[in-house]
Amino acid sequence: MWFPLPFYKLSTKFGDLDQNKTWLLWCERGVMSRLQALYLREQGFNNVKVYRP
Repeated sequence: MWFPLPFYKLSTKFGDLDQNKTWLLWCERGVMSRLQALYLREQGFNNVKVYRP
């Protein structure tokens, strides 16, 4: 499933995300996706992966 979510909206939307699913994050340069992954892991998400182009 494709779920585009800008970094600045993550803190208000992460409550809607299923922690039991695996989340693959990516962005053009890989910086924002790594920040998103760090944020999600701090919120208790264990299945977070970052795609590096």
